[in-house]
Amino acid sequence: QPPAPPLPSWLLVAAAKLASTLHIIPPNVNAELLLLKYARELMLPEEVYQVACELYRLYLVDSPLLNISFTFLSSSPYTILMTLLCEALKICYKIGTSAPSQAPSLPHLPPPPSSWIDWAEARLSSPCCRLMQPPASSEEARQLRGAALMQYLAYTRTCAFPHLSCPHELTELQEQLSRVM
Repeated sequence: QPPAPPLPSWLLVAAAKLASTLHIIPPNVNAELLLLKYARELMLPEEVYQVACELYRLYLVDSPLLNISFTFLSSSPYTILMTLLCEALKICYKIGTSAPSQAPSLPHLPPPPSSWIDWAEARLSSPCCRLMQPPASSEEARQLRGAALMQYLAYTRTCAFPHLSCPHELTELQEQLSRVM
């Protein structure tokens, strides 16, 4: 059996060490693109993403904190950006303030969920937030069966390629898989 693919956190630390060894200063991560990715995965309103981008522009543009060379097992640019998105969510919905939480701070912002705990649980149960060990090769992918296959298909459909539809030539196969599972 082939070894499992390395974890992204391990690859990030290894890339930072390699850059340091070679005396290369890598570019900062694409913060606005990553903030958009995180906001979409969490199904947050566009306004929350826009506030997060504004916070990024105010406080973190060209910051060395967003460079992969500032990567440790306990912190990375990705952690900092997710924290920034959480702060934008707090600002938009006045979380942690004495203001009424039913009144969003921006016009056109949808009302907050009735329970933030229920909202968080729903997001964590979505395929995008589940820990997934994807197949390391096409051979492993062909061997997936049952629930593992359905979980992988749900992950690719909703997380990896959310804006792409099934190619026309695979539509029949997709329908057959849905009926069998």
